[in-house]
Amino acid sequence: MFSIAIVMPLFPVLVLGIYWKKATKQAAIVSSIVGTVLVLATYFVWNIGGTWYGAIGMLGSTICMVVVSLFTKQDSKDSEAFFAALKNGMNRSYKIEDKAVAAQAGMSTED
Repeated sequence: MFSIAIVMPLFPVLVLGIYWKKATKQAAIVSSIVGTVLVLATYFVWNIGGTWYGAIGMLGSTICMVVVSLFTKQDSKDSEAFFAALKNGMNRSYKIEDKAVAAQAGMSTED
């Protein structure tokens, strides 16, 4: 159970880092540290939260990720290649699925 709680603060960093274009690497570092410290503090120091100490760390990590991202600026060139590859992969996946559906229906798809 404790190992899950240590990983929970990393979830918002991963999700927001992938899907939110305003997320910055500074925010990812700060929110990971703050979330992990919150988990450890609620478990060892304050002895509060019961089994919710992971959720407390995740909430703190999410808040820090959003706030620090809004106050810091990252060069857009750093993430352009990543988002282009993400969009390209999504487009390729949808084309493959469309061809498979058309093939099942007996239709021809010439690109």
